[in-house]
Amino acid sequence: SYLVGDTAGNSMLDGVRAAREIPDAQAGSSVVLWGHSQGGQAALFAAQRAADYAPELTIDAVAVAAPAADLSALMDSHLDDVSGVTIGSYAFQAFAGVYADRGAELDTVLTPAALGILPEMNRLCLLSHLQELHEIAAPVVGGFVSVDPTKTEPWAGLLSENSAGGTAFDAPLFVAQGADDQLVLPGDTEEFVEHERGLGMTVDHRTVPLADHGTIAYLALP
Repeated sequence: SYLVGDTAGNSMLDGVRAAREIPDAQAGSSVVLWGHSQGGQAALFAAQRAADYAPELTIDAVAVAAPAADLSALMDSHLDDVSGVTIGSYAFQAFAGVYADRGAELDTVLTPAALGILPEMNRLCLLSHLQELHEIAAPVVGGFVSVDPTKTEPWAGLLSENSAGGTAFDAPLFVAQGADDQLVLPGDTEEFVEHERGLGMTVDHRTVPLADHGTIAYLALP
């Protein structure tokens, strides 16, 4: 489920558990979590949830690149552009499915035009069909949402709930951010880093010159 933190975090920890069931993998209980963008959100939630969800594992370190950490900030930064329509088409659909019992009905946040493109958008992959996604999204830019989801319930609460940083974790955290990232903005990542430090966590934050959202995961590896 896109950008649903608990689901993503659990899936990462389940992946470790699965590896440990394969004898030839020789997988132990010490774990380093690494993720980019949505995967960064997943890694952060996995670290937050590990003590309760997978107490048999020890999280030694967490590394993220341009993480989708603060969903409220991410949505607010892109409400009126093509990235917001693309991300929103995935995220609102996912939230409506997971949180239907909490009143997450699509027609309370999206315009009729936005509702009309959701099926087509959700059939396509962001990595392999980006141009096609943007072509479908372009006519709806500026008319995607009917209300501000960062200020309207239940959406505001759901965005906050699925933002990382709700609790601290013991492992050191590495955060890489591309200076030229136009999707996860450097300022939003800096605010998340300060939030984590405010929880008493050890955070190593690096801004990589010339890196954008598509290249930061690779350029941060060294």
